[in-house]
Amino acid sequence: MPMIYDHRGNEKEYIENTMESFINSYNEGIETDVRLTLDNKIILHHDDCLTRIYKYPYFINKLYYDSIKEKCKSIVVLYDFLTFCFKNNKKIILDVKEKTYVNICYIIDYCIRFCKINNYDIKNIIFLVWVKILKPRKNINLFFAFNTNYIPNEKIVEYKTNYLIDGICLEYIGGIKNRESLKNIKKNGLLTNVYSSINNLNLNSINYVDIFTL
Repeated sequence: MPMIYDHRGNEKEYIENTMESFINSYNEGIETDVRLTLDNKIILHHDDCLTRIYKYPYFINKLYYDSIKEKCKSIVVLYDFLTFCFKNNKKIILDVKEKTYVNICYIIDYCIRFCKINNYDIKNIIFLVWVKILKPRKNINLFFAFNTNYIPNEKIVEYKTNYLIDGICLEYIGGIKNRESLKNIKKNGLLTNVYSSINNLNLNSINYVDIFTL
């Protein structure tokens, strides 16, 4: 059966990407979003701006962490999230919102150090990135994310061969071309992560998909 990750924790009942949403998540894994503050603190937040959730109209990368925490009390730092998942045996998808190679590696290396210190398997973490970069560390799971439901097979082969990635994330709609892409990803030895709501998901039709996020 596919592995299920709660999207930003239990976002249906609690504020997304908060400890409450993580503590009250139901499934075996949690997906969350990571961004860097001006002083290189790694926090969990989807948008580049704090307006939608916290009504604080400023960009995260322009603010120091202390000023964010003062106004946005439920903001979570990556360390606390990793500690929670480690203690509760949760798998992780980190949707890395940073776009530069240096910043992506900074976040990956932070997680590697945490795992070494705590004897936590780094393979429990999937790093989901939105830019095409060569996989920077051999022992990690690196996925490319796309705002689409279809990728031609030749592109899948290119990404696997040239970038050494471990998986591809697509939108799930269940259409013929969508299912064809998912089968081709699997056929090429890559993992698949699909985003979908539970109401749109037909588990019997996607039993070749290894991971999905609600």
